[in-house]
Amino acid sequence: MKNLVRERFDLAKNKMCSMNQKLATGLATAATMFGVPVNVYADTEFKAATTQGGSNIVKNLITVVGNILTWAGVLVLIASIVAFLLAFRNEDVEGKHKAGLAFAIGVAMVGFPAIFNTLGIMG
Repeated sequence: MKNLVRERFDLAKNKMCSMNQKLATGLATAATMFGVPVNVYADTEFKAATTQGGSNIVKNLITVVGNILTWAGVLVLIASIVAFLLAFRNEDVEGKHKAGLAFAIGVAMVGFPAIFNTLGIMG
């Protein structure tokens, strides 16, 4: 019994160490990406055409996230409408409820870019 507890403790400890290493790597990458200008190469000779500052990179990243949320929201909306129609056909109250929640989530996802624009985060 003691060995089983010890093995599980060691397994949990190893997972936490691995997670901490991944977190440290991610934070170092983010600090590098946001804190240091990044060269942008426009030709095949790899001469720096321009240098993008950290704020431009963040704005581009937020724009991409907004676009992904919009398209994912459209897919969620379509799936929720189909789920609602199937639940309506089968007279499934719980299915209608879940489809309604999915529809609300889809609308929120489609609306995130507008919220970002209103807050001045995305421009």
